[in-house]
Amino acid sequence: MAKPEATESAPFETESTLHRFLLVIHPHAALTEQVEEWKDLLASHIGYFSGRHSIPHITLFVADLPGTLEAAVIKGITAGAVGHRSFALHYDGITHFPDRKTIYVAPVQKEAIAPVRSSVACHVRSTIGSNEAVMVTNEPHLTIAAGLKAAQFDKAWDLLAPHIHRSDQTVDELLLLRREMRPGARYDVVQPFKLTAPEPTLF
Repeated sequence: MAKPEATESAPFETESTLHRFLLVIHPHAALTEQVEEWKDLLASHIGYFSGRHSIPHITLFVADLPGTLEAAVIKGITAGAVGHRSFALHYDGITHFPDRKTIYVAPVQKEAIAPVRSSVACHVRSTIGSNEAVMVTNEPHLTIAAGLKAAQFDKAWDLLAPHIHRSDQTVDELLLLRREMRPGARYDVVQPFKLTAPEPTLF
């Protein structure tokens, strides 16, 4: 499974009031509904798995920080999104990572995600004063189920056959989520961040 990249331990890990901040791309409404239906289907057959109750999303970065740094995170994302235009994103197929612990819908235009992801991560690292706390994903993916045990994976993979999904969306905003770092806590939406409209086509 591809994991967020970090070079050192998070500098705020001893704080007692940590929150997980998650900057994501939210899939289009039909795909969001479909992923939630897949999660419900899998849960009824294989039990609990990681991400069972998470909002469907493609992660750009994760940061475990004191809640008091929310304003700094927002400031960094706002600055990092400046100048980045909305872009097309195509989804093609249900697949899994080699370790067979995570099943996901594959976004195709990963190179379109990289520039805005790098920009916002860089700015947030600056506004919170830490490089290590902001962990970017190295393989963008839309998770259906994660943390699967071997028997869970086999059953889930069979249930999701024939592993086909194709759809498109225009990514015109990023979404910041936040949850407390405690068992059972769920993500709340903090706010969206609009990307610039694409340049008009000239004929």
